[in-house]
Amino acid sequence: MDIPKAPCTLTHCLDIQQRFGDYDAFQHVNNNAYMQYFDLGKTAYLSSLLEHSFSPNEISAVIVNINCNFYAPTPIGESLCVKTGCSHVGDKSFTLYQQIVGKDTGVIKSTAQTVLAGFNIATQTGAELDIHLREVLLAAMQKS
Repeated sequence: MDIPKAPCTLTHCLDIQQRFGDYDAFQHVNNNAYMQYFDLGKTAYLSSLLEHSFSPNEISAVIVNINCNFYAPTPIGESLCVKTGCSHVGDKSFTLYQQIVGKDTGVIKSTAQTVLAGFNIATQTGAELDIHLREVLLAAMQKS
C-alpha cells in the first residue's frame, strides 16, 4: 500500500519507550498502543511549541476527529519515534498530522490526522482557539 505524502513538515520527533503490554499475541505492537503513542507525540509537540509542559485547561481544545492508518507491523524490540506537525490552523480548530516511524529503518508504521477544536470548559461548549495557542501553531507552520 502506498503511503500518502505528509500534508505538512513534521517538525517534532519523540522517541517511544515500548512497554510489555504494548505487544499482541503475534509479537507485534498492538494497534491500540499506536493511539497511545500518537497521544504522547501530541503532548510533547504542544509542550515544545508552548515551551513548557501544558495542562489540558491551558490549551482548551478537545479531540473531535482522529483518522488512523496502519501500514507495517512493529516487531518486539524495534525502536520507534512519533513525528508530529501542524497541517491546519483555523479560528476554532487545528489539525495535527503524525507518523510512527521505525527509528533505524525509516519505515512508516502508522499515520494519524487529528482535529482538535476549541472548547470552553466552564460552559462545556465549542469556542474559538486560545489566541496564544493559535499564534504558536501558525508560527510553527510558517517555520516548516
